[in-house]
Amino acid sequence: GGGRGTTASRSWSGRRGGRWRRGGGTGLELQGRARRRDVHYQTWANASALGSRGDRGESTSASRSGGPDEVEAVGVASTWRAGSPYDSEIFTLALPALFSVLIDPLMSIVDTAIIGRIGVNELAGTGLAGLLWASFTVALFSFLATAVTPLVSGANARKDADSVSRTICVGLWLALSIGTALFALKFAGARWFLENVFTSSPEVVGNAMRYLDCRIFSVHATLAQLVCIGALRGLKDTRTILWATVAANALNCVLDCLFIFGFGWGVAGAATSSAISTTLSCGLLLSALVRRGVLRPGGLVPP
Repeated sequence: GGGRGTTASRSWSGRRGGRWRRGGGTGLELQGRARRRDVHYQTWANASALGSRGDRGESTSASRSGGPDEVEAVGVASTWRAGSPYDSEIFTLALPALFSVLIDPLMSIVDTAIIGRIGVNELAGTGLAGLLWASFTVALFSFLATAVTPLVSGANARKDADSVSRTICVGLWLALSIGTALFALKFAGARWFLENVFTSSPEVVGNAMRYLDCRIFSVHATLAQLVCIGALRGLKDTRTILWATVAANALNCVLDCLFIFGFGWGVAGAATSSAISTTLSCGLLLSALVRRGVLRPGGLVPP
């Protein structure tokens, strides 16, 4: 028994030291694995010791630690322990933005769910009009948000308040111009577009036109809201966007039930509630920019 224990002890110590050899390839493989494991363990031990000395203010230079690999290991270990200083800021920006994106489609979902209780033609008309509205406003002109964000962010980083306000004002004027053009196009060719491109039935087209007749009055607010969202993102304020989205969707749910079931407006009630909710959201975002002093109402007036 003692001989076997001594032999096993010697074999294990020899394995740890990288000197345990057997005949054939198996012994060489075990030797290589033992060496790699010992190197990894020693590097980790040195990194831990150097990290502790670094926390106490002692030197952790490559000359003392034994090489640049160990210094790099210390940096990785310290970063893993302490975390990036930008982690909290990233989460603060990302989480509200994520929730606002998830909540935003609820307005259309609620309209569709409530209108579906009225009739098939009403549901088809609302869905068709909603698709047309989303395509020619948010999807087609989403650049109003993506273009404003980096411009406002750069000007804000330079502490150039005039450039921030000027950028937002230019974006709002562009949104106003595009909204006016869409307003005119709706009355000029929306019915023809629905009848000839989508080839819908007269009942579906009639419901879709009733929806667009009411929703079109919020086209300027819809596009201006994109500019405000881009500006607030550039200012690293995504919470205001989230609260405005939540308020708009909550109001839309209440107004949908009131206008559709209470007043019996049907498709027009759903469109009116969405238009009012979108205008409220745009107003909240604009007021937030004005309160922060980044949007100067005087800049909206051309010189």
